[in-house]
Amino acid sequence: MIQLIQTRWMHIRNHYKSLFFWLLLPLFATTIFTTIDTTVEDQLRIPVGIVTEDKTPLLQELLESIEDIPHVDVHYVSYEEGMHQLENHQLDSMYVFPEHYDDSVHTNERRGIVSQYTSNISFAAIPVRESIVSFIQEQLNRSKAANTIEKLFQTHHEVPPTKEEVAEISREIQANEKLIETTLLFSEEHSTTPASSFISMIDIWVIFTLFSTMMIFEWVVRERNHPTYIRVNFTNYQPKKYAIYQLMIYLFLFILVDLCMFAVLTYGMDVSIRLFSMVSMIVFRITIVCSIFLLALLFKQRFSYLMVCVFLFILLIGTSGMILPIDGILRHFPLFATLHPLQPVIHGEISYVWLIFSSVMSVLWLVTKEDIHAKSS
Repeated sequence: MIQLIQTRWMHIRNHYKSLFFWLLLPLFATTIFTTIDTTVEDQLRIPVGIVTEDKTPLLQELLESIEDIPHVDVHYVSYEEGMHQLENHQLDSMYVFPEHYDDSVHTNERRGIVSQYTSNISFAAIPVRESIVSFIQEQLNRSKAANTIEKLFQTHHEVPPTKEEVAEISREIQANEKLIETTLLFSEEHSTTPASSFISMIDIWVIFTLFSTMMIFEWVVRERNHPTYIRVNFTNYQPKKYAIYQLMIYLFLFILVDLCMFAVLTYGMDVSIRLFSMVSMIVFRITIVCSIFLLALLFKQRFSYLMVCVFLFILLIGTSGMILPIDGILRHFPLFATLHPLQPVIHGEISYVWLIFSSVMSVLWLVTKEDIHAKSS
């Protein structure tokens, strides 16, 4: 094995810079994209000021709901500090909750229950206000329902449930019914609902991995069609076994770089990646390495190989759904998602079809008769 590694180094030492560039390109592209995506997401958070005099139970519940609004950054400030930040456009809007907030909810007093302050360039005040109003409306409806139930029980001379019990039952019903669900996804956030059309971290990795692997495997065309390749017959390895061993060296380097990328994203950048997604990406790496290796065996000219690779790259990316929508195709041809080489991995799944196909074709190529034979003089 040491001899094989030394032989491989003899081949690549004159162009090791290009090899390491293509080898590390997916790692750097993915980490840079993740960094930019995280930075943009943080910058898109809406600063909202909250002024409270006393955090009563209902108000505390409301504030927790506000903090859970996606991409809203809650700042607890005093009235004077909030007005100063609002005037300097450090806050998009500010909400002042009175000390008697809980009493207003229990008595169903809607007027003056909260005060809103905005500046002349507030850009998200309306959607934030509507979200807060919806939370307050839920509390008012629960309180009204509790008062109605209490009067009904008193009419029948029975002990009514507490308002807290009625509110808890209302929350359970609301959670079980799920009348409306909406999800805003960034990057690798996982959801059972269909994701948005924004390109994800896995998409970036797939794009650069596919293209860089195509560029690296130019060595197959260059070396197999070199006049000195016939000398492999005089070594301890047959030409096909020699090529397979060299393929395994490259595959080891690819997987090593991918594992480094997972470590950087998970431990260095605190990105959550599912274990099954990692397995899917590794399997995808093995699949495309075998497939591109078999593709390179068909060519004798580097230019022809590169042109076909560029064509296939554009075709696969264009029909994968990462950039152009393919909902209509998937709706009329559901099998397309299974047969497309990139569809499974971008959805965190394993492409068993192409894995089995590439593995079987590699084995068949290996066991067929050699094409190169040494001639006796």
